[in-house]
Amino acid sequence: MEAQNVKTPVAIKKNRLFLLSIGLLLIVAPFLSWWTIIYADHQLRDQLLQQVHLAAKGISMEQLRTLQGSKSDLDNSAYYKLKEQLALARGAAYQCRFVYLLGKTASGKVFFYADSEPSNSPDSSPAGQLYDEATDILLKVFTIKEADTEGPVPDRWGTWVSGFIPLIDSQSGKVIAVLGMDINASDWALDIAARSSIPIGCMVLILIALISGYLVSRRVEAVPSLVRRRLILPLGMVISLVVAFLGILVWQQNQQREKEDIIHTESEVSLAYQKSLDISKDALSIVLEALSHNSFITDALRNHDKERLYSLSSSLYKGLKSYYGVTHLDFIDPKGIRILNVQNPDGSGDRIEHFTIREAERTGKVSSGIELDPSGMFTLWVDLPIVEDGKLLGYIELGKETSNILKGLKFESGTGLAIFINKKFFQRSVREEVMKNNRRDSSLTHFSNYVIVFSSFGRFPQEFKDALSTDAGATGIESNLDGRTWRITSNPLKEASGRIVGKMILMQDISSYKWSVYRFVIISGITIIVIYALFFSFLIVVLSRTDRSINRREQELILSREQYMLAVNGSNDGIWDWNIKDNTLYLSPRWKKMIGYEDFDLQNVYATFEDRLHPEDKPVYKEYLDRYLRGEIPLFSIEFRCRHRNGNYLWILGKGEAIRDKSGVPYRMAGSHSDITARKAVEEEIRHRSAFQMLLIELAVGFINKPLVDLNKSIDRVLALVGEFSRVDRVYLFHYDFENDTMTNTNEWCASGITADIQNLQNVSCVLFPEYVSTHRQGKIVHIPDVKLLKAGSYFRERLEGKGIQSMITIPLNYADECFGFVGFSSLRDLKLWGNEDIALLRVLSELITNAEVRYRHENALVNARFAAETSSRTKSEFLANMSHEIRTPMNGVIGMTSILLDTPLNTEQKEYAEAVLSSAESLLSLINDILDFSKIEAGKLDLEI
Repeated sequence: MEAQNVKTPVAIKKNRLFLLSIGLLLIVAPFLSWWTIIYADHQLRDQLLQQVHLAAKGISMEQLRTLQGSKSDLDNSAYYKLKEQLALARGAAYQCRFVYLLGKTASGKVFFYADSEPSNSPDSSPAGQLYDEATDILLKVFTIKEADTEGPVPDRWGTWVSGFIPLIDSQSGKVIAVLGMDINASDWALDIAARSSIPIGCMVLILIALISGYLVSRRVEAVPSLVRRRLILPLGMVISLVVAFLGILVWQQNQQREKEDIIHTESEVSLAYQKSLDISKDALSIVLEALSHNSFITDALRNHDKERLYSLSSSLYKGLKSYYGVTHLDFIDPKGIRILNVQNPDGSGDRIEHFTIREAERTGKVSSGIELDPSGMFTLWVDLPIVEDGKLLGYIELGKETSNILKGLKFESGTGLAIFINKKFFQRSVREEVMKNNRRDSSLTHFSNYVIVFSSFGRFPQEFKDALSTDAGATGIESNLDGRTWRITSNPLKEASGRIVGKMILMQDISSYKWSVYRFVIISGITIIVIYALFFSFLIVVLSRTDRSINRREQELILSREQYMLAVNGSNDGIWDWNIKDNTLYLSPRWKKMIGYEDFDLQNVYATFEDRLHPEDKPVYKEYLDRYLRGEIPLFSIEFRCRHRNGNYLWILGKGEAIRDKSGVPYRMAGSHSDITARKAVEEEIRHRSAFQMLLIELAVGFINKPLVDLNKSIDRVLALVGEFSRVDRVYLFHYDFENDTMTNTNEWCASGITADIQNLQNVSCVLFPEYVSTHRQGKIVHIPDVKLLKAGSYFRERLEGKGIQSMITIPLNYADECFGFVGFSSLRDLKLWGNEDIALLRVLSELITNAEVRYRHENALVNARFAAETSSRTKSEFLANMSHEIRTPMNGVIGMTSILLDTPLNTEQKEYAEAVLSSAESLLSLINDILDFSKIEAGKLDLEI
C-alpha cells in the first residue's frame, strides 16, 4: 500500500509557529541589521576621535603658535618638527592615511598649517595651501570648538571618513587650529562590515534555520527519511571539509599576501639603506676626485708634507663634517702608512689595514665599502689612489659613519631600521675613548652581545631585543609595543670584505595588517558560514523532498514489483539480466529453483549459466548469441539444454533483448528462460509415434502387392526397419518343421558391430528347447529380460550366454491352431527392458509375417487348383473336336435322305412329316456345329475365314 503523507494537528500547529517566527524575523531583522550597522559606525567614530585626541597630545602648541600658515613657514624649523610629530601620530593611529593641521582665515577660508606627508610626496599639502573642500561640519568645529566626525566625504585625494579636534589656546581660548585625521572610506566600510557581520550573520542563520525547518516539516512522513539520515552526515562532512579547505586556502592566500606586503616593505627599507650608502659613496668619490686634481695636495702628498696637507685640508674637512657628516679624512703613503689624520693630527703614523685600501692598491682605482674599525664605529670608507706619471704617490681616504648616513633617511610611518655591532669585533677601551671624545653615550651594557650604532627611532625598544638573541629573528618575530604589533626581522650586517660583524634590524608596524586579516577573517568567515548554512539547509530540504519522492516511488516500485513477480511466478519463467561490460549476470530465485537450487546456492555471474550448458549446445548457443549481439539476428530466441542439479538436462527456451548505446554496441541484455522439457517430451513422443506409424505403414506396404518370389526380400527389409526403429542388436525370423521336429533361422537383421548368426541356426532340434517351443505353440510370448535370471546350468541359458545374448523377446507366428514359427528381438550389448511399444511392434510384425505366410500358402493352393481345372477343360475340348466328324456324318445322312424323300411324291401328311424331320435335323446339326465351335475355341483349333 502506498505510504500517505498526512498532516496532524500538531504538525499544522508547528508549521504555523514556523511561519509566524519567519514573518517576525523578516520584519525585525532589517531594523536590527540597520541598528547594528549604525552602532558599529558610532563605535568607530568614537575610536577615531580617541585617536585624534591622542595625536593632539603630541602637538606642541608653542611651535604651532610660531607658524603663520603661509609659505614663509617652510623656512621655519618648527614647521618641520610639527610635520615629524604629525607623521608619528599617523604611524600610531590605526588605519590612518593623513594627519594634518588646519587653520581658518578671517574671511572663513580653511588652509593647511602642516600635514604628515613627506615634503617630496605628491600628496603633501604645503603650508598655506587652501582646503577648498571644507565641509560645514569642519567649519562648525572651528565655530563651536567641539570635536566631531564626518564622512564619507570625497575630496581631491579620495573619499574619507575624518575626525576633527579643535586645538584651543589656553590663554586666549581661541581655536588656533583643527587637528584632522583621515581614514579611507573603503577601510571604514570594511570595519563596519566586520563589526556588524556577526550579529547580522546570526540573524541570517536563524532565518535560514527557520525556513529550512518549515520546508522540512510541512509534511509528516510515514516512512523514515532514509536518504536524509544516511547522506546528511557524510554530505555535511564533505561540504564542511570543502568549506574548511576553501577557508584555509583563502586564509593562506591572505597570509601570503600579507607576508608579501611585509616583505615588500622590508625590501624597500633595505633598498633605501643601500641607496643612501650608494649616494654617500658617490658624493665622497666626487670629493676625492676634486682633491686628486689639487696640485698643492698632490705635491704635499708626494713629499709626505704633513703640515702642508693639514693646512690645505683642515678647513675642507670641517666643512665636510659640518654639512655632510664626514668623520674621517686621511692621507696615506704607498706603503699604507697614514701620513695625516686630519680629524686627529696627533694620531698619524699608524698603518692602515682597511680592506678598501688593499682593493685600491690591487685595482689602481677608487675603492669603497663599509668597515668596522677597532673602536666599533661602522664607517663607509672611500679610497682613491693618487698616481702621477705611472707612479703611486699615495692614497686619499674619506670616511663617513653609517649613523650619519642613515640619519638622512626618511622612513614611512610604522617602519624603522637599527644597526647593531657585535662586541667581539672591537676593543671596548678604544670605543669608550672615542665615544667620550665625541661626547656620545659610551655605555655598552644595554645589550649583552651587541652595541647599537643607529636606530631610526632614536632608541631601540627593549621589547624588540629578542631579535638579537634568537635565530628566529632571521625569519621574523612579532612583538608588542604600545598596544601595537611589530614585526622584527634580523639580517646579517657584513663588511666590505664579507665578514659578518653585526645585525641590521628591520622594524615594521603590522597592526594594520593584523587588523586587515582579522577583518577579512570575520567577514569571510561569516559569509562562508551563511553560505554553508544556506547550502546545508538547501541540502536538507532537497534530501527531505528526495526522501518523500523516493518513498512514493518505492511504494510504486514495490507495487510494480509485486505485479511483476506475480506475472513471473505465474509464468514459471526464470529471469536473467546480463551486464555485458562487467560480465555479471543476475539470475532470479525462480531461475535457480528451476534447475534445482536455492537462491543462495549459486553466484550471480555468467559462469553459473555457461557451465551448465549441454556440451553439444554450448558452441551453438555462443554462436547464436554472438550473431544476435552483432545485429545479424533481429530477435533472440533459442532452445538449448541446461544441466539440472540431479545431473539430468532440462530443455530451456531462452528469449531476451539487448540494450545498445548510440553506436549500436550492446552493454546490457535481459530476458527469460522457460522450462520446455515437458513440451519437448511431448514433441518427442509425437515424433516417435509418428515414426512408429510410418514404420507400420512401411511394414504394411512392404507386404502388399509384393510377388511371392520377393517375400524373403520383403521380410529382410521389414526386419531392418523394425530393428533400426527399436534400436535393438538383432531381429530374426524362425520357421518350425514339426514333421522333422526342427527350427530354422530363415531371416536375420543385425545392428552395426553385431555378427550375423543365421548360418549357425539352421535345422536346430526342437527337442533342445521343449519349453520354448511349447510356449510358442500355445500362442504365448517368450520374454527373457535378463538371461542370467534363467535356471543356472540349463542348456537354454548356456546356449544364449554362448551367443552373448543378455535379454530377448519372441512372439510366435500362429494361424488357426497351427504355429509355424516366431519372430524376436535380442540385445547383446546391454540389458533392455522391453516395453509395450516393443511388444506391440513385434505383434504387428508377427501378424504381417503370419499373413504373408498364409497368403503364400493360399496362393500356392489356388495355383494348383487352377492347373487341374485347365487340364480337365483342355481334355474335354480335345474330345469334342475329335468327335465332330462322327457326330455330323449321321446328321448329314438324315438330312440328305429326308431331302430326297421330299423330292418324291408324297401325300400331304407324309410331306409334313418329312419336312418336320428335315427341320429338326438341320436344327440339331446347327446346334452340334456351335458346340463343336466352342470346343475348337477352348482347344485353340477354330479357323476363321475372311
